[in-house]
Amino acid sequence: MTSLPPDHRESLKGALAPFIRTHVPRGDAWHEARERGRTDGPGANGTPCIQVNATVEALVRRFYDDLWNRFDATLIPVLLTEDATLRGALGRHAAGHAAFADYLELVRGAFPDFEQTIDRIVVDGVGGSAFVRLRCRGTHRGPLFGLPATGRRISYEGAARFEIREGRIADIWILGDLHGLLRQLKAERERRER
Repeated sequence: MTSLPPDHRESLKGALAPFIRTHVPRGDAWHEARERGRTDGPGANGTPCIQVNATVEALVRRFYDDLWNRFDATLIPVLLTEDATLRGALGRHAAGHAAFADYLELVRGAFPDFEQTIDRIVVDGVGGSAFVRLRCRGTHRGPLFGLPATGRRISYEGAARFEIREGRIADIWILGDLHGLLRQLKAERERRER
């Protein structure tokens, strides 16, 4: 995997600069390296690897914080490549912006207050991939897996792998605790049937 080309890196940094300022804590390694003007490390063209990694981390955080947690479909073409592919936690696959928007609406229909919280992000050494551990929460208000809305508050954990290309997300593979989610939804249905 190679690092982002300089023109894409600059474009991505510019687009994410406001987000980085507000979402990447001050005093972390990225800000410290930037303030010292650090240019060593394995990044391409003298770009510090830590800077590329922080930019990829900011992209992934924006994906969750702004696109998913706000259901802001206008960010799909900003954050995802046109041919982006997704293997979602609910076992669904999507390719392209329209299919991703449909998946977003499927989740929103089932869990209108769906929220994903990042527990940890790990970015590879050159900024081409990111791995995320997260927690998903929401209230089951619409049909899902043939189950009618239960009104039950659910919570489950998941992990995701992101592939970055030209400063945007090109592929997302998510593994969620689908069995744990189904157990929570079916337990509520069984409780109601008693």
